[in-house]
Amino acid sequence: MNKLKNSAVAIIALLAMSACQSVGDDWLSSGFQGANATVAYWLNSAEQHRLEPEQLKQLPGAAIYAKLGENATATMVLSELDETPTYTVKRWVTQSEALTTRYGRIIRTQGLGQNLIYTAKQTTDPLGCWIQNVAAATNTCPTMWRSYQDIETSNARVSRVHSRHELNWRGEERVQTPLRGDIRTRLLEEQVSVLSPFQSDEMTNESLSTWNNFYWISLNDGVVVRSEQQLTPSTDNRILISEARY
Repeated sequence: MNKLKNSAVAIIALLAMSACQSVGDDWLSSGFQGANATVAYWLNSAEQHRLEPEQLKQLPGAAIYAKLGENATATMVLSELDETPTYTVKRWVTQSEALTTRYGRIIRTQGLGQNLIYTAKQTTDPLGCWIQNVAAATNTCPTMWRSYQDIETSNARVSRVHSRHELNWRGEERVQTPLRGDIRTRLLEEQVSVLSPFQSDEMTNESLSTWNNFYWISLNDGVVVRSEQQLTPSTDNRILISEARY
């Protein structure tokens, strides 16, 4: 046990020193720069990417497990938290990758093969409403949302993806977390349909491709404890995120 704890502490110390060189200042919004804002924890071998519960307890803040496609699971730590009365933005980092989430939705990425560099119409995204009303007997939140995302490929080209989102409850499920144990959640399903950029604003347009995203939301505190999200029409850009340290 002591050996495990010492190993975790050594990892934290080593990676905290090198993190500033790996996650640039462009990821740090005004007011959030500082020592904690650039701390990254990254284990080099695939077998060690997923920190175990005793190692998670050594971290100074929140953490998630993230798995992109068929890649190994990575442990990402919270580097920034931007809270306002209407929304919360979180930035999660490893030593070389980063995800930004808003109410659990991934709105930006860095260090992946294809990166989501911009998500439009965030203020009209109804996901936050669904999260806040997860325990309500009836749903009063908008079920439809239309937006677009700018995607940067590995050769630095940027393409714009227009999409329509339809949200619906799927029912209750229990999710097992490393430190908080069994959590009762309600599963939110989101159908995403890619549209032609030349279509009108009507919500009935034919889609070019379709997939489903899923959000498991705690009925107790409204936290998204697990999600499965596809960022682009490519199935290689499907990310599974789960709570590691709350």
